[in-house]
Amino acid sequence: MDALLPLWLPILASAAAVWFWHFLSWVALSLHAKDWGGLPDEDRFMKAVRELNIPPGPYAFPHVEKHGQSSDPAFKAKWQAGPVGLINIWPAKMSMGGKMLGSFVVNMVVSFLIAYLASITLKPGDEFLRVTQVVATAGILAYSFATLHNGIWFNAKPRAMVTAVFDGIVSGVLIGLVFAALWPAK
Repeated sequence: MDALLPLWLPILASAAAVWFWHFLSWVALSLHAKDWGGLPDEDRFMKAVRELNIPPGPYAFPHVEKHGQSSDPAFKAKWQAGPVGLINIWPAKMSMGGKMLGSFVVNMVVSFLIAYLASITLKPGDEFLRVTQVVATAGILAYSFATLHNGIWFNAKPRAMVTAVFDGIVSGVLIGLVFAALWPAK
């Protein structure tokens, strides 16, 4: 753990850089604006959901409560009749501050784990390019590929998966550059 002490600044700075990139990607550049589509009769749908008074949370429909239930004929009939899907109900008053803080904490954990990997892989005084290469690769793996399974299983649009990978590549490169710029000398 002593090897991580000199890396506190790259950990913090890279987490902030990634957080800022995600803000730019989502808000300023709107790269993810087309990740989701609108419903054909949104007002009617919202009215129906509102009347059901569903508490905030993620839901699957039809829902499988235990292993093996999906082979039950009644469940199969529900599935075939449709609709089949996932829905995530948010509270009407959602705290963006809490979501932003949570994202930053995740970025800190990722940067900390990458710092650990770098501390056992690299030496103080290693070249800028070598540090960038190792750390950026770990960052790209962490940020690009973490979401692809969910995209595959939960029917993300191909464009959404491509933009997620692009975001991950930018995030990984940012982490690599920050760590290389702040890497301890010999």
